[in-house]
Amino acid sequence: MGTAAKWDILTTLASNNRGVANATSANSSGTTIDLLDYINVGGRQMKAVLNVGTVTSTGNLSVRLQESSTSAEAGFSDISGAVFTTTASSASLTGSETIHFRTNNRYVRAVGAAANTAQVNYGVYIMAEKRLA
Repeated sequence: MGTAAKWDILTTLASNNRGVANATSANSSGTTIDLLDYINVGGRQMKAVLNVGTVTSTGNLSVRLQESSTSAEAGFSDISGAVFTTTASSASLTGSETIHFRTNNRYVRAVGAAANTAQVNYGVYIMAEKRLA
């Protein structure tokens, strides 16, 4: 009998009206996720989901993933191809988008930017398979 894989859903960025009314932009760095129990030597293919909820003020929303070998703020850089579609937020924007990415680094996080006075409730979640002992 095979061993069932254990998947976890890890929250990196959960928001409550990210963006500031009457401002040109507001950036939000998500919680750093430690992938020590998930990453294998050679990297791990992972999935990220952007979930967009209530839009209270329209504008642009862009979200990307970053990685680092340390948890230090200065160590993070964008993961190639790990960018959600930049959208002009509106009441009809609610829903989700899924992307796949690969990382060799221990730490990941999401970075969101709301521009043109956007106020959007959104969250980014990483789906990760536990490394087998």
